[in-house]
Amino acid sequence: MSNHGGKRPGSGRKAIEIDLHTVEKLNALHCTDPEIAACVGVSARTYRERKKNKDFAEVVSRGRAKGKISVRRAQVRLLEAGNATMAIWLGKRWLDQKDKTQGMEQPGPRVSVWRLSMKSLRARSRAQKLAKLVANPEMFAAHSLRLDLRPKQQDILRSLESQPRVSVQACPASGQTFLAAAAVLWYLARYQDIIVLTTAPTWLQVETVLWNEIRKIVAGSGITFPKPNATSLHLGNRRYAIGLSPDQGSSLQGHDAENLLLIVDEASGVSPGIWEAVEGIPARALQLGGVMMPAPTMPNRVINTE
Repeated sequence: MSNHGGKRPGSGRKAIEIDLHTVEKLNALHCTDPEIAACVGVSARTYRERKKNKDFAEVVSRGRAKGKISVRRAQVRLLEAGNATMAIWLGKRWLDQKDKTQGMEQPGPRVSVWRLSMKSLRARSRAQKLAKLVANPEMFAAHSLRLDLRPKQQDILRSLESQPRVSVQACPASGQTFLAAAAVLWYLARYQDIIVLTTAPTWLQVETVLWNEIRKIVAGSGITFPKPNATSLHLGNRRYAIGLSPDQGSSLQGHDAENLLLIVDEASGVSPGIWEAVEGIPARALQLGGVMMPAPTMPNRVINTE
């Protein structure tokens, strides 16, 4: 009886088992073939041969797809967090956006979208810092106007926020006009819709005392204001300060804004008509000078700096 040779069933080298779950996870991390092979305990050649198998190839493909989705998710999170660089990159990749505006003539040097976006972010950052400063009169005076206010002067400015009428009784040359000028600029910076009205016993005092002080502070300010005129400073149609004649109380009326501030310098010397007008307008008032003014209604707070 002849004995025929041949391969017995089940004989030969066994195929090495590879954990498909591990393969999928490593592909999601976009590891290289040699890295994955070393991790699952096979040679790089064996791993590449296994990738020719349909089921194995699907595991690899699924892992790679999950990895890309994870990256996209992270990029979108950066975009939603306000990352300008990521916003520009995704705009170019996904929306085919360009740095140059197509179909429009661009005079002068070209400015990239990235530079414009960074400029916008810096401007917004400056605006946020300024908003924090103007909410605090002491900080605004020190950091923005570059003024050194005494504690009593700081107290007066804070009182303007909580009291509709503030009267300051002080002796001459006590810095009250300097304080009034600081209050004018603080209110113009603090509110978008604001009108500040200023007056004094004589027109000469309106023009050469208080407004001269305003012009000096603006010239040395750390933030940029428009150049004041003789007795006015305009930041917009409903955002300005103006000096008014002391002869007619009616000049104080007819000014419409969400916020109104009236500043009366040397209050003890103004005409009674001014006080009648003050009581008829919904404005906060800062009254500075010597003795108590003859107003029909007492102010909410009297501060003595003598």
